[in-house]
Amino acid sequence: MDRREFFQLLSAAGLSLTCPLASRSAFAADPEHLLVTVMASGGWDATMLCDPKGNTLQEGKGYINPFAANEIKSAANDSPIKYAPILEGYEDIGSFDTFFSSYYQKMLVINGITMSGSHASGLQDAAAGSAAFPTIGAMHVASHGNNLSNGFISFGGAGGGDDPFGAAAITRIGDISSMSLLAQSNSYQHETVFGLIEQAKRAAADRLSAQEQLPARRRAIGQLINASNSPASVSNLVSYIPGEIASGMVGQAELISAAFASGMSIAGNLKISPFDSHTKNDQYQSPNLQEVVAAVNKLWEMAEQYGYDDKLVVLMLSEGGRGPFYNTESGKDDINLSSMIIMSNAIAGNRVIQATDDSYEALAIQANTHSADANGEIIRPAHVHRELRQLLNINASLVEKYSISANDMGLLGT
Repeated sequence: MDRREFFQLLSAAGLSLTCPLASRSAFAADPEHLLVTVMASGGWDATMLCDPKGNTLQEGKGYINPFAANEIKSAANDSPIKYAPILEGYEDIGSFDTFFSSYYQKMLVINGITMSGSHASGLQDAAAGSAAFPTIGAMHVASHGNNLSNGFISFGGAGGGDDPFGAAAITRIGDISSMSLLAQSNSYQHETVFGLIEQAKRAAADRLSAQEQLPARRRAIGQLINASNSPASVSNLVSYIPGEIASGMVGQAELISAAFASGMSIAGNLKISPFDSHTKNDQYQSPNLQEVVAAVNKLWEMAEQYGYDDKLVVLMLSEGGRGPFYNTESGKDDINLSSMIIMSNAIAGNRVIQATDDSYEALAIQANTHSADANGEIIRPAHVHRELRQLLNINASLVEKYSISANDMGLLGT
């Protein structure tokens, strides 16, 4: 492990050379909601997941999907939620069936959201309601966990994962395979050296606090001290991580779930980026959509295992969509139409808001009834985030500062 990796691990653990140790009770979180944003970066093909159309030929365009309409599945016999079958010739790992049949009662599918149409800013727009706003995860932590040094764990990176507006501190993690090393935060130093470091940290924090005269800054310093994680705190996190962390997005889900279970975090981003399928659309979309869904299955599995499933809110999104028709290279080009899936026990589940037609064109809908209406509104991410902010009880000052210009359409049914 080189010096850079060492400091990355310290950062991932929330350890600071200017702060003393704190007990778990100093940072443990017990909020009303725990939020995960699941990002399929590049533009997922929602017609191969939650808005399937089938292979009816359309004049001069071909078909949208390579499967027949009668192969489209339902989450349950009485459920309006439909989903695509796994394409012939591709391994079916079972994640779609588990996802829809197990969790449809807490699931809202919104098909036909018109996005910004940009890879550069689109993911931020999808995760925030505007490319000029902090993500909903950052606003959640700023509202309910600003005393947490690791309140927001992100695999998102730039464009939807990071918070360029500084609303909340973010712990960015790239290498999940190294996380078990965090259980041994003094393993890089001899015990005597480690003790001297701890003494220096305490002394530095005491001097900093003593020198500051302004009450507001003293409180801020106190919050920083209380938010610092001790080795015991990090060890507590690791105790919730499976012995063998899975690869890819499922491993990301395991880590964020462990952070929730340990009380260390209240928000997280998952992200993979293989969806920009201008060529060989099916080859990219089919296995990677299954990985995304498997990761969300893991989120709910661990939430149920550790007893916080009533608090969990999952937002699944992408910055755009595909096609909808195939190009000459068996790919699908970028379009600005997409879907979101929102999951929570706090919303009205087992619902679909269907705002696309059979040709995968956006439909305007009425507020509250959500029926197609040419005089209605086209759904945008801003509509969704207006209501997510209400669900998550985002701080009023943040709502005012980053004001969303969108009508309440009653999407969440709360």
